Amino acid sequence: GLYTSMFKRTLSVTAIMVMAWFFCSVAEDIGVLNAAVSVFLAVPPVLAAPVLLIFGMLLSGRTGSAWGTYAVLIPVALCLGQETGYDLPLLVGSAVSGGIYGDISAKISHSLHYAAESAGVDPKILARIQKPYLLAASVSCAVAFAAGFCTRSVWLYLFVLAVVYVC
Repeated sequence: GLYTSMFKRTLSVTAIMVMAWFFCSVAEDIGVLNAAVSVFLAVPPVLAAPVLLIFGMLLSGRTGSAWGTYAVLIPVALCLGQETGYDLPLLVGSAVSGGIYGDISAKISHSLHYAAESAGVDPKILARIQKPYLLAASVSCAVAFAAGFCTRSVWLYLFVLAVVYVC
């Protein structure tokens, strides 16, 4: 029952993380990781996290996989943060947030299909219904990011995010 289901999920997450580690090491060995980081270095530092977020949203939206997006973008975020001194938690959070967005919104996402099956609705209908919520979440994150970035306060970021969600 529930135990075997959770065990299978843990194994799949472990396998994905091992593949991400393998991808990172191979990408670093052949120079792809440095090339990806150099693309992000071309943008101004203030735009590094938003560009990483948007790239994550596009990648995960096309693939329907949050974990695949993590495997590609988290190593880029880590290298970018280590080599440039950019805010590392912000970069990793941007990569993760972009992955989650596509996992929730992509029509080919397994999460969307599982949620639709659980609710007894057509996945296409559920995807259409979620669009206003995704837009509201995107706007609230942008407002909170702007407020937190301007004041350099993580607490203000979380407060603004909570207020926007409640409203």
